[in-house]
Amino acid sequence: MTEYYNFQNIRNLLMEGFDMEELLTFCFDFEDFRFIYSNRPPNQTKNDLVRAIIDRGYQRLRMEIIFDWAKQASPIRYEQHLPYLKSEVTTTKETLDLSFSLVENGNLGYGITISEWYLGVNLLTVAANWVSYGEKRFVRSGWLYTPQWGQEHAITFFKLHVYEDGHAYIHIVDTADPVHYVQLETSIGYKVERQLHYNLYPTEILFFHWKEEQSEV
Repeated sequence: MTEYYNFQNIRNLLMEGFDMEELLTFCFDFEDFRFIYSNRPPNQTKNDLVRAIIDRGYQRLRMEIIFDWAKQASPIRYEQHLPYLKSEVTTTKETLDLSFSLVENGNLGYGITISEWYLGVNLLTVAANWVSYGEKRFVRSGWLYTPQWGQEHAITFFKLHVYEDGHAYIHIVDTADPVHYVQLETSIGYKVERQLHYNLYPTEILFFHWKEEQSEV
């Protein structure tokens, strides 16, 4: 589910519902917004401050802090400027690029599941179909993204290689932040949660098995 904010209504709420001192106090009181208070430029206008608050809340996935504070501090104003979400749209294959699709529950096939969270939010996965890549090897690539930002704001890009003999590896092509973790599981009980960052040399690759090795008879 992707959320689209009505930024004009949110801006009107903060502009008309609160004075400069109240907005600065909000920034000081909430850790996610204290950066705005501590780095306030000289001669900052109220309009500049409001835009900084909205931008900070959106980029750090903390819009609900703004809503909760405003609703408690000025409930009448809060009701006057509703709605704050334009719409809620369920992502379907029809809304995606034809070569990619939403992967339910991060299940990429071959019993392989990938998941990740960023700033406390569980990410969704989009991936291309499996394609043949050389002898007895198949490749699937895609990305993980925040539902709030939408698919255009990918957090992690990956390429997954599997071999018919049960070997596999995943290559993290790019990530937004070197301190978040990717979790990978397989149906045979393999599970790993680790930091995988592309900005290493040589590039880090995670090898694993997607099925039990067959013993020779």
